[in-house]
Amino acid sequence: MATLNLVSLTTGIPNGGRPNSAEFNNGTLLLTKVGEGGDNAGSAFSEQIGLKNDTSFNAQFQFQTSAVGEPEGFTFIIHNDPSGQAALGGSAPGLGYRPFTLRGEDEFKITNALVIEFDTFSNTSGQLFDGIEDVDSGLGGGGNSIEIVLVDGDGNRIFGSAPGGFQTSFDDFDFNNGSVHTAWVDYDGLTQNLKVFLATGSNPSKPLTEAFSLNLSEQGTSLEEILGSANAYVGFTASTGGAPQSHQILSFDFLSTPAIVDPDPIDPDPIAPDPIDPDPIDPDPIDPDPIDPDPIDPDPINPDPIDPDPINPDPIAPDPENPPGTLAVTGENLLKLNGATEPKTAKFSTVKASQTGAVEVGILAVDNAGGTIDGVAPDSDGYIATALPKAKTIFSTLGDLDFQSLDFDRSLSLDPNSFYVLFVVQNGTIDSILNGGSGNLIIGSPLFKQNSYQSLKPDFIDELGAFEFSWDLNRDNKFDDFIFRIELPTDQPLALGSELQGNPESEVLDLRDLTGEVQLDLQVFREAANSNILGFYRVENTNGSVIDEFGNILNPGDKGYAQAAVRQWSGQPLIAPENGSTLSTRISVSGGQILVPFLITNGTLEQIIDASSSNDPAVFFPFLKANPGSTDHVKLLGDNTFGFEDIVGGGDFDYDDLIVKITVQSLSSIV
Repeated sequence: MATLNLVSLTTGIPNGGRPNSAEFNNGTLLLTKVGEGGDNAGSAFSEQIGLKNDTSFNAQFQFQTSAVGEPEGFTFIIHNDPSGQAALGGSAPGLGYRPFTLRGEDEFKITNALVIEFDTFSNTSGQLFDGIEDVDSGLGGGGNSIEIVLVDGDGNRIFGSAPGGFQTSFDDFDFNNGSVHTAWVDYDGLTQNLKVFLATGSNPSKPLTEAFSLNLSEQGTSLEEILGSANAYVGFTASTGGAPQSHQILSFDFLSTPAIVDPDPIDPDPIAPDPIDPDPIDPDPIDPDPIDPDPIDPDPINPDPIDPDPINPDPIAPDPENPPGTLAVTGENLLKLNGATEPKTAKFSTVKASQTGAVEVGILAVDNAGGTIDGVAPDSDGYIATALPKAKTIFSTLGDLDFQSLDFDRSLSLDPNSFYVLFVVQNGTIDSILNGGSGNLIIGSPLFKQNSYQSLKPDFIDELGAFEFSWDLNRDNKFDDFIFRIELPTDQPLALGSELQGNPESEVLDLRDLTGEVQLDLQVFREAANSNILGFYRVENTNGSVIDEFGNILNPGDKGYAQAAVRQWSGQPLIAPENGSTLSTRISVSGGQILVPFLITNGTLEQIIDASSSNDPAVFFPFLKANPGSTDHVKLLGDNTFGFEDIVGGGDFDYDDLIVKITVQSLSSIV
């Protein structure tokens, strides 16, 4: 059994030092790149793996091509060429695996190969070394054909009785329109059927009917005969001819499964279980128990406890119904979850705190690799007004102050059907911008052409399988002002209470799915001249509505809202750390509610709820309309971690005057 992904592939150096145009860029395999004109060819392959005739394999990959001028195409290829990972064929119609004789590239070829061509240009017979012209879909220069090619040890095609049956075209399918497409290649080692499935989109459902298929045995050959061995290299090739074209592999997952011929190889002959003692008349008095002659192995039915389930010998193998997925970043700095069939939880953490003051990090799900959302393109008027209300806050960095003991990080669910734009807000928050307040929005994708300034540089960290995003916020082109990391932890659940966090005005604890008593462990840090008191209150909905003592429903901004909210905390513990210190405390609340923090500055709870309003201190809430001047005074710093700005009007917008980190535990779940 072998499992491969994009990280398993290597771009080798062909014999003679010939250029290989393929390279990895932010987790994406660029076989050829826009901007490189002329004849180019690129390849990337895995190390050699075992592939016998009866070994089945399943491959799934996402690809994207952006045609300019005369494109050519790319291949998914399994080969056993002597050049191994450095194998590379000709350019232009050679597609990186076969010769291109018109350019004198007769010796550039990959031998002993099973090839799936994704051909984007219809070549004539005179342009191809074997004289068999490409089928044309009728879409102009774009061939849009799939061709299964079998190549022998001399680089020639192996044909059966019907060479024309190796190709098919798509009249209504365009490889060249810049869309993301998904392909599946399935081979059944027992029947020797090879099937190719194709769909448009980054995470579509696998079609029920294949786009193309071929039976190797019906062509008078087999997998090992094609490869000339029971071993092979797996990967991709591509080429351009004349004008440049980008061929990108966005994700790749491959799993091979050997056939199981004998489920019990330890006991192949149950008819002769005891060849040492063939005479039952003389049972050997030295061994009085012929029924159990071998006390070392008392269970001949299960002689190998190391592998009790030969049908599933590799428990590490991914569940084909729910693959783990991998992270990728497009050339436009859009984050993508590849190879998954359902949302996965990603972990966001700070590597280097902001060196340019506090910033808030946001994420926006867009519909495609072009950044379109609800049909509106990034360069359209009103795009930000359309997109920003759909954005989510990931977390924030506080800049100059060091709060290592609070360990800011965030878990967030990513949908494989979306692309994600990353951005930061300086001197404000997303909520503030949405309400017409302060905040400088810096978007990390060049799709948005923000003053022709590129602020974000992603780097893939191989040993972690994670991306680090480095920001240039002071425009010195050093990309060292703020760095955060995104990784896919295994089975990482969302933090209890954090379900609503990241949405507009949602620095709240969502306890609605918890029952009974809920324990909140608080770490509260204060760095402010003002004296501050932290409390909590219940809201009836995500808009922040409360019920006062008379049964009236009040919304943020309504008269009496602050009194109704604060009154709920009357009689509860006083949470008021000393300046420059951290207070650790524990409180118990009821599940089944949305619980919201508030902050009283330079005053007391009793002053808020007494009959006089003349002595009321300032109170700050996550809901902007409830705050003086409708200013945002609460920022999401991480999972269940909130920072308060305690000066009316926003002060210095550092949101570090009081910080609370909350660990939520449902007591009803503890046995």
